Amino acid sequence: MAFGNIRKAYSYLKRNGIEDTFYASVERLVDKQEYNYLQPPAEVLERQRQEVKDKPIKFSIIVPAYETSDKHIRACIESVLAQTYGRFELIIADASKLGTVRKAANSYKDYRIKYIQLSENKGISENTNAGIRAASGEYVGLLDHDDMLTPDCLYEYATYIEKNKAEGIDCAFVYSDEDKCDSDGKKFFEPNFKPGFNPDLLLTNNYICHFLVMKTSLIKELKLRSLFDGAQDHDLVLRAYALTRDSSDETPITYGHISKVLYHWRSHEASTAANPASKTYAYEAGKRAVSDFLKKTGIAADVRPTKHNGFYRVDYRDEIIYPKNGPAIQRKRELTAHKRGLLAYNTFLNRYDIGAIGGPVIKDNKIVGGIMDSTKTCIYDGMNVKFSGYMHRAKLQQNALYLDVRNMMVTDDLGRLVTELAKDEEHLHLFDRELIAKLEDELSHGTHNSPYVDISEYLAKLNYDDIDYLDAGIALSRNISMEGYQLLYDPEFLF
Repeated sequence: MAFGNIRKAYSYLKRNGIEDTFYASVERLVDKQEYNYLQPPAEVLERQRQEVKDKPIKFSIIVPAYETSDKHIRACIESVLAQTYGRFELIIADASKLGTVRKAANSYKDYRIKYIQLSENKGISENTNAGIRAASGEYVGLLDHDDMLTPDCLYEYATYIEKNKAEGIDCAFVYSDEDKCDSDGKKFFEPNFKPGFNPDLLLTNNYICHFLVMKTSLIKELKLRSLFDGAQDHDLVLRAYALTRDSSDETPITYGHISKVLYHWRSHEASTAANPASKTYAYEAGKRAVSDFLKKTGIAADVRPTKHNGFYRVDYRDEIIYPKNGPAIQRKRELTAHKRGLLAYNTFLNRYDIGAIGGPVIKDNKIVGGIMDSTKTCIYDGMNVKFSGYMHRAKLQQNALYLDVRNMMVTDDLGRLVTELAKDEEHLHLFDRELIAKLEDELSHGTHNSPYVDISEYLAKLNYDDIDYLDAGIALSRNISMEGYQLLYDPEFLF
């Protein structure tokens, strides 16, 4: 693994230079944490086995195989057979010329294993599609041929899906946390603890990844596309989201996340896990998948890679003129004269679902405000501005639960929420009363000639405790969400 880390560092150095490599290395040392996967106790696994009768869901686990080593394919198969939840079928779609995978699959006398010999290797997407066509379960799970499931994996998925079903909610797809393991499958490291479904974060990288379980009817309709081989699952999830978010079905749809490591991604010489450069084509495919999603949803934007392999940024284009005529054209130039204004302008005019955009608040080269979580604390509080954060998320666009009013703009349609906040007794001291009165007058008379309201322009000159601004941001963010809008955090949205 040490050699793999050296190779990653050298690759990063060539792409990004000495300074960025230095800070990336320092951050890795500072944030290094000990981790070890602990399998559930035997008594817990046994209890799960006894509860299967209460969960009628059948899973179809699809494994596309191609010249997999005997050791790895057997470890993969045995991790499925060891599931405490036994209602599954394991479909192995094998495109190998050698007989290693076939011999391994046939050596297990279990009726739930379905081996399919493919006539030729058509790539990961088409090979997987062959397995999907044979699926008979209610949900399809995608498992790589050299990876492993934890023994409680399917139990946790069945429990999650059934719980939502009992509440009248349909799960389009579900995913879990994951970690990596060494070639022998004995050592576990680099856990990926994921957030709940976050559409804008999904545009920056396939953070969902493993273990993806999707409704069979949905995945059979969409299928995987060979054009995006290497990022076929990223493309699949984006298209599944696009198809189901606008569903006219009266049943609420959810995209579920199970906050538990249920998948081991094997890291060896040929895998992306150990050697990102081994699949550079996958990063280009991911970029194309995001671009395709944006184009088909009518959003004018460009997708560009970031400093980190497999991570992207969406730059919204200035293709819509606002306002459309008259002296406002000069006003537009003023509004977009600096990057922060340009980002807000282009975002609001392309993304009608976004009600607010915010960025980090920085003091002494450290982040002190910006995006907040359900505990009402800044997610990246105290982080050096040169660092990228856990899974690089501090440098990625993402939907936010709460934003900080010190670096926040709202669409003009929601300007009234700003004036209401400013007149609230709890937050009154944070705002300049005269400017707020002027804003209220402009909004009521339709003379606010801008697609956004920059809250920083209406704050009082005096500085108050950070908590005051955070509380105001939480209150405003809640009101925006209640209006049905998303909030976007953009790390490049800077003063």
